Amino acid sequence: MQIRFEMDWIPPASLCMNGRSRKATSGERSRDNGFVRSQGVYFGNLGLEGGYPAFTPPYELRLTVRNQRKVDLDNLLIGYKSFIDGLVESGLIPSDEPDQLSLISIAWDGVDSPWTAVEIEEI
Repeated sequence: MQIRFEMDWIPPASLCMNGRSRKATSGERSRDNGFVRSQGVYFGNLGLEGGYPAFTPPYELRLTVRNQRKVDLDNLLIGYKSFIDGLVESGLIPSDEPDQLSLISIAWDGVDSPWTAVEIEEI
């Protein structure tokens, strides 16, 4: 089974571990974390309501991103943690433990408006 969806955002800098994010206030990080997690819950529920059953482990998660400027993918990947937690909270994926979510990958797809494609696939 595989599911793909697209979002018109990437995680805010406050959630990515780079120099600028360390300057973010705890309130900014908390607000942004809540938004990103709620997006995970939203898209997880959307998948379940669309007829997709919960994924059976093991499965992989692939992220493809675009942004108006280049970003460090390792920093950006950290910003998706709350999103993945939201997918777990929705029940679309039962866990993000390594024996179930066996691979998380992130790829760059060019300079454009902020955008993320998410693919989850059972393996």
